[in-house]
Amino acid sequence: MKVALMLLLSSFYGINSSLAYNIDQSKISVSGISSGSYMAGQLHVALSGTFSGVGLVAGGPYYCSQGSVLTALTGCMNISRPVDVNPAVDLVKQLSESGDIDNYENLKNDRVFALSGTYDRTVSRDAVLSAVDFYKALELPNESFHVETELPAGHTFPTENYGNDCSTASQSPYISKCEYDGAGMILKHIYGELNAKTTAVESHFLLMSQNRRGADEINPSSISMDSEALVYVPERCKQGHSCKLHVALHGCQQYKQKIGDQFIRNAGYNEWAEANDMIVLYPQTISQTINNPNGCWDWWGYTDAKFHTQSGSQIQVIKSMIDQLSRPEMTLSSHQ
Repeated sequence: MKVALMLLLSSFYGINSSLAYNIDQSKISVSGISSGSYMAGQLHVALSGTFSGVGLVAGGPYYCSQGSVLTALTGCMNISRPVDVNPAVDLVKQLSESGDIDNYENLKNDRVFALSGTYDRTVSRDAVLSAVDFYKALELPNESFHVETELPAGHTFPTENYGNDCSTASQSPYISKCEYDGAGMILKHIYGELNAKTTAVESHFLLMSQNRRGADEINPSSISMDSEALVYVPERCKQGHSCKLHVALHGCQQYKQKIGDQFIRNAGYNEWAEANDMIVLYPQTISQTINNPNGCWDWWGYTDAKFHTQSGSQIQVIKSMIDQLSRPEMTLSSHQ
């Protein structure tokens, strides 16, 4: 199954070509849904010197799991009361002082978008609002936040017109037509006024290796990541114009081996990216029978004990891809 899918992707996206991108280092952001939301929060906190904003769809606060899958399942998802975020806030300050994460003071000028659907029975409203509480405890001002808790959506990424019925509680591909542009709302909150979205272009989808090379080489399959990510690169970015970069993280059971490119093509990010000189990186997980059967991002410690810090292997791989996208020597596979 995996071999057939990779052959299909390789034939569709074409052959190698070297490209250089002029990434505005002050305009890098991240968002995610469900486990991707928890990972987005981890990336934002661990690499606060890199990211300027975060979008959290159906996800709770940083280090909610405390490194335990049982705590993740029982204390961080479908809960009926807020999470006590004070231990996580104290931990962030300690990790910041020790250098395991960037200085948490970087977060204070950032923008935070949070969304909880009223029909979500997987990650409750209290969990999402606890993520907001976590950032507020780190002294982000009120104007930093956009919090949406009234959308009649299930556990899903909301779009204007693609996917399941909006109120569907929890069903693949976890994308729903809600007459609500989730991607646009996230990007506009983080970046401010944007040009009106336009049509995505087929030839602007690219493949990118997720293999972290060098002295600390990481084989992606060993940490439940696919061999390749997808990237959307608008024409002006290919031509060397200064561009923003957004990292969009799928949720559990939304990786490309499971649902193909539905999240990549239909979540709504690419149309905004094309009109606003913005590259979108779509990192990809894989499922692993024992540790990660649903292809989730690691927010409870199935890869290593430091999953929530800069030493976390998935965080290292994603940071490596961000760095590569900013360097002229990187190589991608491009659609011909």
